[in-house]
Amino acid sequence: MEPEKPYLVTFNVTNNSPMLETLNDASVGIVLGKILGEPLPFIPDKTLPNLDIQLTRPEWNKHKLLADETYTVTLDKSFALGGVPPYKPARLSGADIGIVVKYKPWILPWYRRKIQRFITEKHSDGKLYWTPIPLE
Repeated sequence: MEPEKPYLVTFNVTNNSPMLETLNDASVGIVLGKILGEPLPFIPDKTLPNLDIQLTRPEWNKHKLLADETYTVTLDKSFALGGVPPYKPARLSGADIGIVVKYKPWILPWYRRKIQRFITEKHSDGKLYWTPIPLE
């Protein structure tokens, strides 16, 4: 991704359940860890903040996913880096987010959730790439 357009990115949510079950009421939330603009150096924290505080959009919620079915979450309408006068957009130096998927397995009356953390890493081409990392 281009540092000046960091949120033109999509994440796919896929039902890859080993039991081929239907997932009902699947919803996605974004947990914000750290989002910094240049020239601030980006160093990710050891852990994500409170997972109960999430941002979401209506189109990310209330999905029914059959086995191997996918839906896509796009961040471009959700976040923006402001700039300073004369309002040149700020460039992202790094970000740390979590994607939280909450769902109801077809046979159970309660919700489960799956969490995946992502951080940006700058590669030699100058672009930032979202990298999945395990939760600590």
